Amino acid sequence: IDLVFEEKDGWVLVDYKSDTVAGNLEALVGFYSPQIEHYRRVWRELTGRPTSAGLFFLDGGREVWLGD
Repeated sequence: IDLVFEEKDGWVLVDYKSDTVAGNLEALVGFYSPQIEHYRRVWRELTGRPTSAGLFFLDGGREVWLGD
């Protein structure tokens, strides 16, 4: 987890990725989603609050979010 912050509605987790995205975003999301989903699930269990998590790809500033 590269960034964690709390908002009024719950926690937000962000994991930055430096992969090249060009034509590969779907495969990268498929590869990394289990990792960030695990982080989100554990954080939600630890805090008892809604938790959303996102992958932020530095290449092109693309973001993909998972949440409660």
